[in-house]
Amino acid sequence: MKRFATIAVLAGSAVWLAPAASAVMISQVSAGADQEVAESGGLIATGRDNDNENRVGALGGGFTQGAAFVFMFDISAAPVTDVFTSANLRLFLDGKSSSPNFNADLYGVGFGATANDFPFPGSNNLYFEGAFGADPNTGASAIADDVFIPSTANDTEANISNAALLAFLNSRPLDGSGNFAFFRLNPDANSGASARGFNIATGDGPGNQAPLLTAETGVIPEPASLALLGLGVALMLGRRRV
Repeated sequence: MKRFATIAVLAGSAVWLAPAASAVMISQVSAGADQEVAESGGLIATGRDNDNENRVGALGGGFTQGAAFVFMFDISAAPVTDVFTSANLRLFLDGKSSSPNFNADLYGVGFGATANDFPFPGSNNLYFEGAFGADPNTGASAIADDVFIPSTANDTEANISNAALLAFLNSRPLDGSGNFAFFRLNPDANSGASARGFNIATGDGPGNQAPLLTAETGVIPEPASLALLGLGVALMLGRRRV
């Protein structure tokens, strides 16, 4: 495994800083507690849906309310001393029910020590429908607008890799309670009562369709290393004055 070192180049001279620990690569399929969460505030499905997909939109079939898809990834392999430097989240649209008249937005909704430690404890009210960025829950972080739209073809893969995803991952608690990162894909408008929406592949589906998080972390330079860099700069400036 490669090891990285921080180096500063000053006017043709190099000041080496203390080597950083090896970068950590994470590649995780979503954990086994994927959920459809209901507009009423409860959990519709316990574990994954039997069809290897969860609905974003109206369920129909006796459920006269909307649903969102909540899924989570084990990020405990990344030391809490590291920062996430790159990340990509893959989602797969299995198909659509009827013709959605809304889009599907992606949020980060918090962290937990285990896959069952859902954020917003008590009510389990992880549901939201509305304009992107308008979720009033303080733990919700808007990551990607319009991941899927009504014209998105079935069997389409979406890949999200942006600064908002990195910012959310780097907001994890550092006390061990952030082993799992929770995400939600939800409708951006009222989905009505009849069956209508996006059917998203869950973690128990085919490996090339399950939600997948790939990420890389790095180490923040230690204060001693930064101090050494400052010393190197001072030495080079002093040499120039001689």
